[in-house]
Amino acid sequence: MNGQDRRLPYDPRAPYAEQVAQSFASSLEHLGVAYLDSYVLHGPEGGYGLTDGDSAVWRAMEALHAEGKTHRLASAMSRSISSRRCGPWRR
Repeated sequence: MNGQDRRLPYDPRAPYAEQVAQSFASSLEHLGVAYLDSYVLHGPEGGYGLTDGDSAVWRAMEALHAEGKTHRLASAMSRSISSRRCGPWRR
């Protein structure tokens, strides 16, 4: 996944699930907390619509939620996916 600047909290060559785990661990460390109240997928990989990469990232986020490391999951991709398809992406 692309970052907003060159200071990525993950290895961009790693599989998506590993990128999520690395980024999440970095967030916990920088915030000095043991869990996050919410974790948000901000945008699709391809700019429009969902890709296999988006699904892989979401599954990794669901795993963090299942482990109790984040209490809520959300997607900020309202312009990228229809509201009909958005439902299963919310936790």
